[in-house]
Amino acid sequence: MKPKQRRRSPWTLWLLILLAFGLGTLYYFFPTLTGVNEIDGLIGVWAGLYICSHPAANFLDILLFRGHTHWWESIRQSPAYWLGLNAFTMLIGFLLILIGMIHFFSGWK
Repeated sequence: MKPKQRRRSPWTLWLLILLAFGLGTLYYFFPTLTGVNEIDGLIGVWAGLYICSHPAANFLDILLFRGHTHWWESIRQSPAYWLGLNAFTMLIGFLLILIGMIHFFSGWK
């Protein structure tokens, strides 16, 4: 049984980075999005986890199926660019998780 190959697109990662920057900008300019800090925090954490899931899946594909597929042939850029973009997307998603956690716990006293 052949492993299912996912389409690797740097445009998807750039779109996720833009989503994270957009949500981070909303958090910066508006003290609360919904009026409830816990819900604002959950939105940030869920969005950050979703953003981190794509590069995590890409890294697992590289680690687990490296010997069975030629993952570098399925992307148009160099492997270093692809790995760097995945790492950058993971970092941005992690920062969004931290911002969400700060919002979640800021309402607790």
